[in-house]
Amino acid sequence: MPNVIVFGAAGAVASTAAIEAKKRGANVWLSVRQAELEALNRLRELNEPKGYHRVIADLTDPSTIAEAVRTSGATAAFLYTVFACQDGMKAVFEALRDAGVTYVVLLSSYAVKDPLSAMEKTKGSPWHHAQAEIALNDVGLKAAILRPMYFCSNLFLVAHGAKHGVVELFRPNTVFDFIVPADIGTTAGALLAAQKHQGVVPLNGPDLMTMQEAIRVVAKAAGRSVEISEVDEYTFKRNLNHLPEVDLQSLIANHIEYSAKPAEELFPKHAEAVANLRGHGGQVTSLANWARGSELMSLIHGRPEP
Repeated sequence: MPNVIVFGAAGAVASTAAIEAKKRGANVWLSVRQAELEALNRLRELNEPKGYHRVIADLTDPSTIAEAVRTSGATAAFLYTVFACQDGMKAVFEALRDAGVTYVVLLSSYAVKDPLSAMEKTKGSPWHHAQAEIALNDVGLKAAILRPMYFCSNLFLVAHGAKHGVVELFRPNTVFDFIVPADIGTTAGALLAAQKHQGVVPLNGPDLMTMQEAIRVVAKAAGRSVEISEVDEYTFKRNLNHLPEVDLQSLIANHIEYSAKPAEELFPKHAEAVANLRGHGGQVTSLANWARGSELMSLIHGRPEP
């Protein structure tokens, strides 16, 4: 039974990865920062009586990472890109390697373009993801690098207007794939347990549609009819000014890029990327099915979230 460690285990993708890795026979250690421990405690499916172990670590502090790996005896790790690391996470990967990890599953982004060295430095997240991929390659760890595109959970940022019948969208004809975080996590957990697959793994949700089409799918699932109101970039920024700057800049850049080209050009390997979800994790969820079971329904109906 391999020992694996899942960093950021309170997150939607990481928590699902932990569950899937355990289902597939791995001995799973959950790692969070001290500040995230309460959030982890609320995930009843990951409590210690169910066989999960816990350790505190911070991905911005390589010494805590090394200690967590030594404590767990893990030979494989799941983690995500940390934008605050000034060295592209090179020190993180070195700490993992030197403490005994030989295999990594890294959550990167579909927005990363090859060749990595040609990625332009911007305020958004793609460049940070690319730097992490470069550092991982330089350190020499075996790795599966997951590149999902648009998380359907991003709809929480805009869909709340549906409860009043109007949803404001920036570039409503922007085309995304609306991938379900749990599907990404299931794929990550399967790869983490097996520790075999290496290389880039593009991941897409099954439904390529515009933002306004996606909002109508969600509204239908909630039994609501909605109007779409197009807003400019300034209003979009104002509506989402609570987001970290790097996330906001990434959203704006994605909406601009993914509204300017046809879907087949934006997602040239869509069939392969969906097949990767099905082939590795065995789980591909449509936007409609995700919406019906999500807390987005409570948001649209104006009920407190559970």
